[in-house]
Amino acid sequence: MFATPAKNLAEGAAAIAKGKSVGAKTQRERDYIDALRQSFTRTTTKSVIVTRTQAYAKAMEQVGAALPE
Repeated sequence: MFATPAKNLAEGAAAIAKGKSVGAKTQRERDYIDALRQSFTRTTTKSVIVTRTQAYAKAMEQVGAALPE
């Protein structure tokens, strides 16, 4: 597993912050934004990257369970 470049993390975090500030109109949109936030925390060590990826996967499972359609 490779470390995510800091530039990508910063851009992703900025996009997520913008999405939150704009105000998602539906719970579905808010859930996706919250799930994506798990993938854009500033980390570089392998163990933390794995933890971040697992947190994102779990959040997406919750989105899928809440929104099966």
